[in-house]
Amino acid sequence: MSEEGGKQPIIAAADANEVMLEQLQYLIDHAGGGTCGCPQCERYLRVRALLTEIFSEAPSFGQNVHAPGMERARPHAEDKTALEARGK
Repeated sequence: MSEEGGKQPIIAAADANEVMLEQLQYLIDHAGGGTCGCPQCERYLRVRALLTEIFSEAPSFGQNVHAPGMERARPHAEDKTALEARGK
């Protein structure tokens, strides 16, 4: 359907952060009573692992300790540069 003059209406793109928050809330609500193994629960577990991986990186005698089954992510190049600039 077209508006007067034959032009299509322009629809603004949704804010990506709002969409991510809505998806996260959906997954939390879905898995609230426990996970059942369905695709949504699997997504919930993957997202939870990504969002909580920073808490599994506690140094212990010069080594990083990780929760079982959770691999440590490599920092992005821009993160390394930012850390080096701050002297860490």
